[in-house]
Amino acid sequence: MRLNTTDLILSAIRIKFDTAIASELGNSEFGIIRHNSGPIVIYTGTSDDLIVKSSGTDRMRMGGNGRLHIYPSGSADVDLEVSNGSNIGGGTAHAVSFAAHSSAKLKSDIRYLTMFELAQYYAEIKTLKLAEFRYTVGGSSDTLKKDVEQPMRKGLIFEDVPESLKSPHETVSLNDQIFMLQAAMKVLIEKVEKLDSQ
Repeated sequence: MRLNTTDLILSAIRIKFDTAIASELGNSEFGIIRHNSGPIVIYTGTSDDLIVKSSGTDRMRMGGNGRLHIYPSGSADVDLEVSNGSNIGGGTAHAVSFAAHSSAKLKSDIRYLTMFELAQYYAEIKTLKLAEFRYTVGGSSDTLKKDVEQPMRKGLIFEDVPESLKSPHETVSLNDQIFMLQAAMKVLIEKVEKLDSQ
């Protein structure tokens, strides 16, 4: 590789490509910096993606917009996307727990739902069609194809669910599903308590 300069200063490596290389790579500068005992910083001179490869395959990609894509397939459309190399968002993540910041001081316009509104969720949950399915494989929506090697999954179909569960990019919100279940449970509890009081 032709390099104009390679500067090694303390704990910093800075590489500047000549004009020909820069035009091929789409970037004129790349660096790894560590100031004393501080964090290690990897940077590029432009907003190009940073890619981690092994055996010639992309394993991780951080976009110039800061979005992180694990085992990428296509472009990440959320802050953290876990794919499987074939389907965008088709990967698996394991964790002991997931949590959302929920303090009232972090929120505004707080309003508690009425029993009438909760009953609407109760009515919607009765319409849900629970399904089994396999995910298709392919890099984009126009190249998707059936793959019988894919494991059977259980869940909901985006086109079948009420609007209250639909999220961007044809996804179904897990948080909204849990909220719907909680709403329906409150309605059921009220029904049971009324029966018990009779």
